Amino acid sequence: RSASFALRGKNMAPKDIGAALDVEFFIEGSVRWSGAKLRLSVRLIDAATGRQLWADRYDRQMADIFDVQDEITEQIVLAVGPEVERAEVERALQKAPERLDAWDCYYRASWHFHRFTKADNDIAKALYRQSIQIDPQFARGHAGLSYACYSDIVFSYTDDPQAALADGLREARLAVSLDPRDAFSRHTLGRIYMLLGRHDASIEELSRAIQLNPNLGLAYYGLGFSLAMAGRPFDALPYLERACQIGQAEALLWAFYTVRALAHMLLGDDEEAVFWARRGVEAPTAEYWAPLVLTVALAHADDADAAKDALAQALAMRPDFTIAMFYRTFHFTEG
Repeated sequence: RSASFALRGKNMAPKDIGAALDVEFFIEGSVRWSGAKLRLSVRLIDAATGRQLWADRYDRQMADIFDVQDEITEQIVLAVGPEVERAEVERALQKAPERLDAWDCYYRASWHFHRFTKADNDIAKALYRQSIQIDPQFARGHAGLSYACYSDIVFSYTDDPQAALADGLREARLAVSLDPRDAFSRHTLGRIYMLLGRHDASIEELSRAIQLNPNLGLAYYGLGFSLAMAGRPFDALPYLERACQIGQAEALLWAFYTVRALAHMLLGDDEEAVFWARRGVEAPTAEYWAPLVLTVALAHADDADAAKDALAQALAMRPDFTIAMFYRTFHFTEG
């Protein structure tokens, strides 16, 4: 609000606006209304280049202006967050290696992390370590390294899952100690606790992550996952539903759908389980866990032929899959 009024009526270039506000990105827009109708047009601008990164328009009725304000604010935050991160990743990828700072290394690592291959995960870990070398107090670097260790275990990229788990726990705890208010760090610690079977601790950390950042889809997904593993699939569903609502730009959206299917399966709702498992398989970035969960959902629904097809799809994606991989990821307890 203060920025809006301070710059109102001034014909300034994006670079000058960025300098005046000390920001790299800013949102500009306009509001028009006629009677009870409101139209808000919004654009996200890269201050350095003036490039429009994202734009949208919202048409609403002004029956309750405060509800409309809250709704639009939430939608803008959900839309802008991934766009800003995408722009930061692109910027970091274009920089010369000798010019990288801690955040640049973090964003480069994030790009590799979301390729979901062992080679890329190894590169991500190296870049997270580089970010920590540049700034040992950089909480996100430690959290990112922990999350890559988590992937080593969940996707069986490592021959020593116990060592990866110990490394992940150490780095996540260090991240939280360096920045207790960083939601991503809290989320990562919660995910490591889940792999340890410490579901109460996992639920606590992931709940804190949501309190710190109510728009972090990964935290809702993680909390839903932990609740399902803890034998509380009914309690898990609202968080998994929320993750699917706000996580449409997440590379892990397939996992949100897949764990949502798992929660329905645990509740005995086979039709819903198959529906969400198929959504997981159909997601562009789906990994082998998606067709594996679909296999189980279809078996529960007594569709043996379709289950065989889903299993064949999973094994085509991961021919060396074993039951041991399953138990490293899914730690069920009695509810």
